[in-house]
Amino acid sequence: MKQTIHYSLFQSFISKWLFLLFCFGISSPKSLANNFPRKNTELTHHNTVTKSAVFASQQVVSFTLINADNEQPIQTLTGGTTLNLATLPTKNLNIRANTSPGIIGSIKFALSGKQTTNKTESELPYALFGDTKGNYNAWVPALGNYTLKAIPYSGPGGTGVAGIALTVSFTVISNQLPKANAGADKTITLPTTTIVLNGSGTDADGTISGFSWSQVSGPNTATFSSKTIATPTISNLIQGSYIFNLQVKDNLNMWSVADNVTITVQKTTSNSPPVVVQKPTDQTLITEKPYFFSAGQYSDPNAGDVLTYKATLANNSNLPTWLQFNASTLSFSGTAPASETTLDVQVTVTDQAQASVTTSFKISVQKPVPVDISGELKKWHKVTLTFTGPFTSETDANNPFLNYRLNVVFSKGSRQLIVPGYYAADGNAGESDATTGTKWRVHFSPDEAGEWSYRASFRTGTDVAVSNLENTGSPAVFDGMSGTFSVAATDKTGSDFRAQGRLRYVGQHYLQFTETGKYFLKGGADSPENFLAYKEFDGTYSQNPQADYTKTYAPHLGDWQPGDPVWKGGKGKGIIGALNYLAQKGMNAVYFLTLNVNGDGKDVWPWISPTDKIRYDVSKLDQWEIVFSHMDKLGVMLHVVTQEQENDQLLDNGDLGTQRKLYYRELIARFGHHLAINWNLGEESTNTDAQRKAFCNYIRQLDPYKSPIDVHTYPTQRATIYNPLLGYSTFEGPSLQVDNPADTHSETLYWLNQSAASGRKWVVNLDEIGPSNTGVKPDADDYAHDLPRKLALWGNLMAGGGGVEWYFGYQFLNSDLTAQDWRSRDHMWDLTNYALQFFNQYLPFWQMLNADNLTAVTNDYCLALPGKIYAIYLPQGGTTTLDLGTNSGNYLVQWYNPQTGGALQNGTVPQITGSGINSIGFPPKNDTQDWVCLVNQIPVNFTRTRTPTYHNGAQLQKPENASAITAYPNPMQDFVTIAPNNKSGLPLEITVRDVTGKQVLQTTASPNSDQTFQLKTDFLTPGIYLLQIKQGSTYLEQKVLKY
Repeated sequence: MKQTIHYSLFQSFISKWLFLLFCFGISSPKSLANNFPRKNTELTHHNTVTKSAVFASQQVVSFTLINADNEQPIQTLTGGTTLNLATLPTKNLNIRANTSPGIIGSIKFALSGKQTTNKTESELPYALFGDTKGNYNAWVPALGNYTLKAIPYSGPGGTGVAGIALTVSFTVISNQLPKANAGADKTITLPTTTIVLNGSGTDADGTISGFSWSQVSGPNTATFSSKTIATPTISNLIQGSYIFNLQVKDNLNMWSVADNVTITVQKTTSNSPPVVVQKPTDQTLITEKPYFFSAGQYSDPNAGDVLTYKATLANNSNLPTWLQFNASTLSFSGTAPASETTLDVQVTVTDQAQASVTTSFKISVQKPVPVDISGELKKWHKVTLTFTGPFTSETDANNPFLNYRLNVVFSKGSRQLIVPGYYAADGNAGESDATTGTKWRVHFSPDEAGEWSYRASFRTGTDVAVSNLENTGSPAVFDGMSGTFSVAATDKTGSDFRAQGRLRYVGQHYLQFTETGKYFLKGGADSPENFLAYKEFDGTYSQNPQADYTKTYAPHLGDWQPGDPVWKGGKGKGIIGALNYLAQKGMNAVYFLTLNVNGDGKDVWPWISPTDKIRYDVSKLDQWEIVFSHMDKLGVMLHVVTQEQENDQLLDNGDLGTQRKLYYRELIARFGHHLAINWNLGEESTNTDAQRKAFCNYIRQLDPYKSPIDVHTYPTQRATIYNPLLGYSTFEGPSLQVDNPADTHSETLYWLNQSAASGRKWVVNLDEIGPSNTGVKPDADDYAHDLPRKLALWGNLMAGGGGVEWYFGYQFLNSDLTAQDWRSRDHMWDLTNYALQFFNQYLPFWQMLNADNLTAVTNDYCLALPGKIYAIYLPQGGTTTLDLGTNSGNYLVQWYNPQTGGALQNGTVPQITGSGINSIGFPPKNDTQDWVCLVNQIPVNFTRTRTPTYHNGAQLQKPENASAITAYPNPMQDFVTIAPNNKSGLPLEITVRDVTGKQVLQTTASPNSDQTFQLKTDFLTPGIYLLQIKQGSTYLEQKVLKY
């Protein structure tokens, strides 16, 4: 969560003295420094502050709740806060307004609601109920709802210029916290290893609505029958002392202070036999294939006892020679026989007193089960190979995630891709909730049609999954299984990523789709960051006792369409509908955390529990995959943020150790096949430079598709985090956070230039704008979105940035944590889509560079391919000049409205002629709002000096008729824009031919007067084409390049 921090630089008479200096004309930080007795004071100034700007920038930035008994702050008062008098340190309260700058003329308060009051304060502290020399007057609030507004003024007593006000609404209640009773301490004696806890709760002014048990300490991890009931059964206990913690929740969702109970497990006074902790699982072996599996796990209730182990057939006869038992490692290994058979095997465990326990299991030897190949066997589609291997479970003592490793080598010709696989339980866990099974799975998205071969490497051994050594561990079950399959061409079109191909970093400032060659600009959602905290995913709940931010996306249920995916008979409609809505608005990216256990939401993790970091929830991750696959179909990129700042040290204390390697492997194995995926090392990363580089290297080594990697950081840490990564071979760019949207253009341009100078160009995306309490406000609070539109959206794109994702400030409804309705910013999505449409339809943006220096206005943005095409963004409209330099020729001048989108329009100057400096004229409507001017070279018709062109015996064009029809951009992507000879009013006859002369398109169009016509070309494969346009006697014939 992002915080607004109130800094007090000066206090007492010094602050008043500084204020007087400002008032008497000493108007810059430098002037202040010259008039201030420094001693050890250091002033740093970034901008000159003029006297007129002092008052204009005054604002109330926050409210602080004050303890009027001791004058100490209690908490920041934000919108939606609930104050519970029963839990506050006092009922004698006051409210202080915090301002920027720290001292202003005065503040007018207005409190409405259950109680009302109006107050004007001209002296520090600015207190709603006043103070006497810093001793706050006490206010005992009545219970109810309140709204508080504070307006700053430049003069005393509410006179002068009003600054930026702040309004918050809050509620006052009085609710006693419930009390938890974890029950009396208990002692049990082995061999008893289970006990029922006797928890309860009371509430003086309500009822108990929930229970939450957790283990604080103990010699091992106990097993709960349930953590959310009053009297759970605890099992798997061994000798030692355990402490369990109970919290209860009342009907107002307030949690109690924890109460503890101690359970002591003591050894028996006489000898007890060994205990089976986990019996061996039944095994299915493949004939003539090597195997390795655990013989189970055992313990002894008697401290210091030594156990011995023996394995036999169930009739006590010796094991066959092919079945080898290792008593020191408690494992079986060898090579299965050539013929099928079934054995009943037992393991006997004996202690020093000759007390023993015996457990049995079954071994079946079968012929190989053919691999199941599923999915659409087409280029770019997900092809899934499911193997049948050893039976195991999410909680097996021989950890299936860590102690088995599946890699599949896919080959075509001399090419090879090594794709990691994963444990899939029964192969249908997303529907069945299975935690056990024999299925092991790999996903592959082939990038070529034709015949592919595969070969499985399946190894077992301690921590084998996190080893990069090919022959580590031992081969198991289906190791070496191989085969072939044929892949057809894709049949998808449009925005579906299966039509576009894989999105890859290609050494430029933009990502590119492999199939179409199109370059990618993103626009999408940065909020909610806990997008995956969806209640209908298995094992998803809030572990935050203060707030539950889990989601249903109920406002988007109506956006789900018949035929869209669901699971378990109808779950998933909310989250699928939300993605449908966002894609329908033209957005193509979503930012989400996959791990926030210690963060703000505390509701997203991939494991079977928030604390078990090496065992993964198979059914939950299957359901994530359903959602991610739908995003591929919609054309929405996965921006996978692998950790939140508070979790940076959660795995291996921040290092690249076993836990983190396994985490990255599971993410890549299960989701790396998706065609547009961006691996983000973390939000507001606090890892070291060496750690970040190690993360990049490991992900790049493991990811067969080499998807781009970036990292997000604090606005004040950009140089610290990004400078060491410049030029680094496995890092593709920053995930920018800017606290002030006005910094977007310069920051984007700075990192573009720095990365280019380093020899490795970065894709520079804007993924979060501040201030953190506002971000992008809901339409209801800021429909026009002038600030994010002008400064952030167009600021990034016109610098050459890769696009934007929008963060929602915590002060408003549907915030970064609470958002469930993306329609709350419906107009912001439209404004973003208009910008993306302009770039994708009218500009060869991937060939253009920022050229702000070519225009006369200082606050506009210019993007240029000199001599060919120029885009000029004017945030306040108006006009400017364009320096064409030595580039000659005629240039068409047209305008685009960033607030409404649509077709290009004509302004006051239809055309300019190079070279040198030219005025571009004014936009169609000179309304002081933003406009984009597109200046496009009118190509000299290359048939002008040629003999006439004929087709089917008819003369199409005479040299003297080469004229005013233009077509752009060139190169093009999905559209080519045609500017006809509007004076004629005649229809356009359009023909497109490939390099062999074959006609691939013929159509006619009748554009309106003063309107351009957009010809859709997304169906064309990349290459060179001949574009022929005839309008009456006017004719254009032009080579165009399609990406």
